[in-house]
Amino acid sequence: MELCSNHEQCESRSSQIKLTKGFAAKEPVRGHMVNLVKGMKLYENIFTDSELSKLTHFVSDLRTAGHNGELSGETYILFNKQIKGNKRELLQFGVPIFGHRQEDATSNIQPIPPLLQGVIDHLVQWQLLPVYKKPNSCIINFFDEGEYSQPFWKPPHLDQPISTLFLSESTLVFGRFLVNDGEGNYKGKFTLSPKEGSLLVMRGNSCDMARHATCPSPNERIAISFFRVRPDSTPAHSPHGPMTLWNPTSPGPYSYEPMDMVMPKWGLLPAPVVMLAPAPVPQMAVSPKKIPGSGTGVFLPWNGSHRKPAKHLPPRAQKGRVLHLTHAVETHVAEPASA
Repeated sequence: MELCSNHEQCESRSSQIKLTKGFAAKEPVRGHMVNLVKGMKLYENIFTDSELSKLTHFVSDLRTAGHNGELSGETYILFNKQIKGNKRELLQFGVPIFGHRQEDATSNIQPIPPLLQGVIDHLVQWQLLPVYKKPNSCIINFFDEGEYSQPFWKPPHLDQPISTLFLSESTLVFGRFLVNDGEGNYKGKFTLSPKEGSLLVMRGNSCDMARHATCPSPNERIAISFFRVRPDSTPAHSPHGPMTLWNPTSPGPYSYEPMDMVMPKWGLLPAPVVMLAPAPVPQMAVSPKKIPGSGTGVFLPWNGSHRKPAKHLPPRAQKGRVLHLTHAVETHVAEPASA
């Protein structure tokens, strides 16, 4: 099955694609106002109605095959089935994103189907995605009526850009801080409602600094996300094992201080760590009511250099200033360890 029937017409279609960019949503980061969605681009009029219909029917058939146990390994995953609004159902193909990739590792996840590979090839052909960062991983998320996602923050083993093709109209919220009323109604600095057939491409700050979440909707939604997983020669978790929570372990290249970003019930209490993908085993499907409200204690120290002492201060004052800063940093880092 091919995506388009006339490849010659496909080559000239790039001129018809609508691009929206220049999104702005500033939040304070280490004392400076930063545009958290810088680098975000939204493309429309990419695929025809017949092509979108073909894609929708194809992924729906894959979903049915997953229900019937016809897909190998962890290609089809269903978790949190008993939790209202937070059930997640997905299909993953290609290189698994849940953990680092090893060059010699084998996976029990099926390769990217030819039709979806055709989508990737066309996005590269139209220069919507760079050829040197061509995706090698694909995840299809299904959201039924009223369902929502957990906030997503790009783990370090994924390359930029990250792109999502929406087969249904959706609403997403972006921000360094996301507030949740407990029913998936997120509030953030920036809200985006991509139309059916839109492609969202995230680079730069929008990929590395902002978290995003899918909000509940009265409609069913399908979103296809494309990733490029970096090869890693260091020991990693087996791709055959259950998927786990991903916690940030070191500051990103933008040198900001990640914190617990989700706040329940419009309050100020930190929520559990952001979940990239819960484990598919039943015992991992924990009710939100049982999650402790004291936070996770995840803290990433600021990796930028300390402020230089003012030159006009006398040496003794400069020395005292440096000692004071050093003591403050040591105390700040030690607190999570004692929690």
